[in-house]
Amino acid sequence: ENDDKSLEVSISSNDGNGKSVEGTFDAIVLACGLKPNCLVSPLVKSMQKQWPVEIIGGFPDIGEDLRWSTNLYVLGGLASLSVGPDAGNLMGIARAAQTISNDSESNQLIFREETNNTRYPFDAFADDSDSEISSDEDSSSINT
Repeated sequence: ENDDKSLEVSISSNDGNGKSVEGTFDAIVLACGLKPNCLVSPLVKSMQKQWPVEIIGGFPDIGEDLRWSTNLYVLGGLASLSVGPDAGNLMGIARAAQTISNDSESNQLIFREETNNTRYPFDAFADDSDSEISSDEDSSSINT
């Protein structure tokens, strides 16, 4: 964790290609399916070493805001003690995602001043399109 509360992460694959990716992030949401003893996972074991939390019955005892640490959130099985028994299914994950997105600091990450967008928060994602066809081209092809 840096002084500005950002997190530096280095990720490498186990497929033998030797690739490693490093980056600095404002927030990380960890959503992974795990067996009941979360410390079996090397990633979770590393998190526990860096940012220790109490482990109860193999699950991390995180707060209602689903933070493992500052700007490090968990959902899915890792959030079972806070979300409840449905933490790993779609309804539990949806509730957990809503909790994380409602967190005040999480919202600040999405609504940065440079976007000047507080009315429609998801407009920040509007340019993320796989299609290079404009809407005019789309409508003309539908009418033909």
